[in-house]
Amino acid sequence: MIVNNAYIHSKPSNLFIEITTECNYRCKYCHLWKTKERAESIQTEEKVRLIKEFKSLNKDGEVILTGGETMLKLEEFFKLSRICLELELGCIANTNSSFINENIIDRLLVSGPSLLVISLDSHMASIHDYGRGVKGSFDKIIDTIRGILKQRSLRYPQSHLKLYTSSVIYDRNIHLIPDFIKFAEGLNLDGILFQMLDKTFANSSLEDSFFEKHFFQDVPDACNHLAEITNIRERHPIVVTSEQDFHWMIEYIKNPYSLDTVVCGSYERNIMVDSYGDVSLCFNMKELTNGRPIGNVRKNSLYELWNNSMAIEMRTIMSQCQRTCGMLNCHRKRSFE
Repeated sequence: MIVNNAYIHSKPSNLFIEITTECNYRCKYCHLWKTKERAESIQTEEKVRLIKEFKSLNKDGEVILTGGETMLKLEEFFKLSRICLELELGCIANTNSSFINENIIDRLLVSGPSLLVISLDSHMASIHDYGRGVKGSFDKIIDTIRGILKQRSLRYPQSHLKLYTSSVIYDRNIHLIPDFIKFAEGLNLDGILFQMLDKTFANSSLEDSFFEKHFFQDVPDACNHLAEITNIRERHPIVVTSEQDFHWMIEYIKNPYSLDTVVCGSYERNIMVDSYGDVSLCFNMKELTNGRPIGNVRKNSLYELWNNSMAIEMRTIMSQCQRTCGMLNCHRKRSFE
């Protein structure tokens, strides 16, 4: 049932498509790699249809390809990025970059997403490899970044592809962020993003040992480090994370279990489709609904799902939500909201 209210006249600005939950990395703060995709997952052509539907909802919207590791399904990855390019939709893809070689670099620069975000937690190999659970991953990432940017400069100067990194901040790297910023500038990256360590995503255990071990024991010291970044970020335009975001991060460090304000804006702009077609308004919405999605793309259009009674009910609830998952980059309110 579609309900008549203000959201009928709104439109989602972001369509998230989960390519797969599987991953070849072993990140200690995410357990998606422990999952195994089931046979009933939605297929590539169904995802193409979703992107075309989304274009009719918001011609200026962005499609975000997420996982798991998005490039585990390499041909699907490029089919979805190409359709976005053809439809003139922005396309953002997250990756650990482990599947990128010279041939893939050419494809990325010609028909890949408009923004590729590579996970990179530090300029120190030992710290990055520890968090990501794969020895040697740092060296591979740095070679890949240099290869992409070299090819873009020499052979594809008009390429639409921008290259960012995204870093998870926790006790082992927070004091090294200024050095990381300088390192990233030396690589000539287009931008860098930061994300606070949160509860382990898709946690498969009863306990959350990594979060408990590596969240900040010295709260004042951690806050001072982030305040330093807030003070210097204007001199480093490579830092895409906003000043407001860093202020929220400081408050989050002080209390990582409950936010004092509504930081999340996901319910206003995001429509998220998982590997099986279930739709949510944020990655953790099902925790508020006893596991229920707002619907499934195999049964309803994106328009119907965005405007159905459950979606509107959830927006009312989520507009007051102060859960700490609101701190996720994909969830946080934008500075202009």
